[in-house]
Amino acid sequence: MAQETLKKFKPKEKKQIFSYIREYCADLDFDENDENFSISNEEDLKKLLYGIEQRYYTTRVGNEKRLANSIIPV
Repeated sequence: MAQETLKKFKPKEKKQIFSYIREYCADLDFDENDENFSISNEEDLKKLLYGIEQRYYTTRVGNEKRLANSIIPV
């Protein structure tokens, strides 16, 4: 599912999504040169997949970073 989502992104959008993931998952190792994340365990993989699916968000009031448990387009 994540690979299919990434295939749909244009190069500029990939850069944006990688930046988005690094903003919410600063503890994931990212290689700037080849644009790859280093995944060492299941938790890292889960964070990366949530980032690709854009499930992270920040609340307007309180500026709290959160993870959406489900996604329903509105």
